[in-house]
Amino acid sequence: MFVRNAAGTGWLNAASAAGFKIRNAANTGWIDRTGSLSGVLVRNAANTGWLSFGGGSPTYSVSPSAGSVAEGGAVTFTVSAPSMGSGTLYWTNAGSTVGADFSDGQNSGSVAISGGAGSISRTLVSDGVTEGAETIVLQLRTGSTGGTIVATASAVNVTDTGTPVPTQLSLAQNGLDFLYLPTGSSSDPAIYNDLIATVDTSNFYSSVPDPYAHVVFALDCSGGQGSNNPHSAPIIRNGANLWAVGRGFIILADGSIKAEQWNGTFSPAFLDITNTSGTTFNPASNPVFTVRIKAGYRTGLWANTMTIEVRAGAGIYGPLLFSGTAPGWGWDWSGSHKVSMAIIGGFVAPTGPSEDLSPRPGSGATLPFSGLDLRLF
Repeated sequence: MFVRNAAGTGWLNAASAAGFKIRNAANTGWIDRTGSLSGVLVRNAANTGWLSFGGGSPTYSVSPSAGSVAEGGAVTFTVSAPSMGSGTLYWTNAGSTVGADFSDGQNSGSVAISGGAGSISRTLVSDGVTEGAETIVLQLRTGSTGGTIVATASAVNVTDTGTPVPTQLSLAQNGLDFLYLPTGSSSDPAIYNDLIATVDTSNFYSSVPDPYAHVVFALDCSGGQGSNNPHSAPIIRNGANLWAVGRGFIILADGSIKAEQWNGTFSPAFLDITNTSGTTFNPASNPVFTVRIKAGYRTGLWANTMTIEVRAGAGIYGPLLFSGTAPGWGWDWSGSHKVSMAIIGGFVAPTGPSEDLSPRPGSGATLPFSGLDLRLF
């Protein structure tokens, strides 16, 4: 070990300096170089931490304050790094939770160490959606969030407080059903929506006598029904009111697709979409298919455009059945992104203060779905 000389002009070799001593941590005496150096700390060359002599390898630990936490709650992780003294460590989450599950939107970060200890607090959001089993597993790292893992905390189980998400839509109530995804948000007006869902129409189109029965994918939903907007009464499904304003696509039984713009009246805007895929789309032949919609705002990659692709089977890489564009169908960006999927067949509009939920012809029709997801790019 080398120590700078008093003049600051060179180094002393502790191995050959007769009587060389190091002051102990309590500053109550001296540790002789020929004695035990256990517990003696020396700052490293990078000045980012401490070197421990005679005490073995540096030790680290990270422990959660609880083994489980409910959505909306918080858990604190206690960090111990006694051989480090003070400095900075880093953490990542190897559990199944993602950044969007936390109030700060982060899934990695740093922690300040002082006196060999520090703490990390993670607060979960309550998104109202049942997502199944989730965990938080914090990993402690040195150097950066991509650095060496030096300790891993025990798993913290996240208790889901959401309402179970339906796995199918049904026409049992007045020939209409719909649901919303949790509302997304963005800070970039050049962003675009990327909506994906796989549907099984085997028991939908063929079960509804209404020739205009259709599957709906709506974006940028806002407002609600009631007060003649355009319906006289609220239309409630899955705990929410049907939107009044929005844009999207509707898919009919013969495979034709229209763009629709809802404007709070009984005269929404429609546009027939031309299939440019070079193939024929017929739900009777391909009842299970995956829909992918990209829709931009006034600027950016998909400015003033909505596109739709339909692919056979479950997945966005299946054989292409339909591809089309609604040019000029942009939208004013608001930073809020609410989307819905719906089915309609035999719906009777309310004429009074409440909706008549009586079954209509084809009330046994259902539409199972999976993978319903909105991504923002």
